[in-house]
Order: sequence, then structure tokens, then C-alpha cells
Amino acid sequence: MARWMKKSLITVAVIVGLLLLSMLIVPWQIKKQGTAWIGENTQRTLTIEKAYFNPFVLKLEVSGVTLTEADSDQSFVSWERLMARGTGVQLL
Repeated sequence: MARWMKKSLITVAVIVGLLLLSMLIVPWQIKKQGTAWIGENTQRTLTIEKAYFNPFVLKLEVSGVTLTEADSDQSFVSWERLMARGTGVQLL
């Protein structure tokens, strides 16, 4: 196998591996960092049931989002599904 071909295949494999790894890391960080930031800066509680990220089409989908009133357990706002794509945001 030619040297340039070997380097190209390794580069493609690393890029695909990083994209697939981002499918796991981004949702975890959204749940972790989002709830922490909201709690520190607004005295509210953010709950996220599920987060999904697709790096190939730049789509982020978060479901079961609930934000409580400040210093209370009463719901301030909630979304069944919040979806952001590379072209815009859609609230459902």
C-alpha cells in the first residue's frame, strides 16, 4: 500500500472516530454543563431527560426539558422536545 494512501486512511479513520465520539460527549456535556450553569446563574433547576447530537448533519435534540421557578419546585417552562439544526431552532 502506498504511503500517501496509508496516511489518508488513518486521517479519515481518526476524523470519523472523533465524529462518532462527539455523539457521546456533546449530549453528556449539555446535560452536565447546562444544569450546572442554570443553577449557578439563575437559582433555578434545569432538568434534561435526554440529549442527542448528530455531528454529520449538525442536529441537536433535547427532550424532556423542564425549568423550575427560582428557589421552588414549580415548573416555570417546559418543552417536550427542543431541536436545533444547522439551519435553525424548533421548539415542540
